[in-house]
Amino acid sequence: IDNSGRRIPVAQRDEYFPVQYVQPSIGVNQGVIGFDIGSEKLRRATLELARDTGQLSMTAPIDLIQVDQAAPAMMIAVPIYRPDTVLDTVAARRANLTGFAIGVYLIRQMIDNALLKADEDVDLHLFDKALPIGSQWYHTKASSHRAHVESATPAPMLANLQQGLNGTARINFADHHWLVVATPGPTYVRDHRTWTPWAVLTLTLALGIALSSMLIERI
Repeated sequence: IDNSGRRIPVAQRDEYFPVQYVQPSIGVNQGVIGFDIGSEKLRRATLELARDTGQLSMTAPIDLIQVDQAAPAMMIAVPIYRPDTVLDTVAARRANLTGFAIGVYLIRQMIDNALLKADEDVDLHLFDKALPIGSQWYHTKASSHRAHVESATPAPMLANLQQGLNGTARINFADHHWLVVATPGPTYVRDHRTWTPWAVLTLTLALGIALSSMLIERI
């Protein structure tokens, strides 16, 4: 992939990581077959980290080559090694690697599905503290009260959100540190005079995203 996101022939390297199988294998996904995941630095770093640690690794956000419009996604890689081998060193894991099982998830779709029932007058903002400042924001799930406005507003700044009334939930997953900031609208503030419902909402939010993360790990 070049700097503009176009697919180009890969440069000569010692190793390649081409996609051999994709599911579902219909429609735009067919164009992914043969794509060398190691040709792009963020994806390659994720593969190398998974290979060397023997653990799942994640990169986000990336743009999918099979999706025309900008649609930030996360890629999770799980290394696969030769069976019945000792994998107690980095050198052994490198020597016995046979490939990867990879899952790619659209961030907006995953978060919105995980928080499908969170439909009160509260906006939910997802940040990744493992990323550089200025690029930590992933996605905002706006409440139904402001959904028509949210798409036209610029990316929210974490510091600005935390200056006002908010609740937070922290989730650590695959060496990434997700921070969810929930900001209430006027209807929520009016209807909830105590902090107890707010605390329950934050706890539910944390459990919902943790469950979503565990499902990803099983996949």
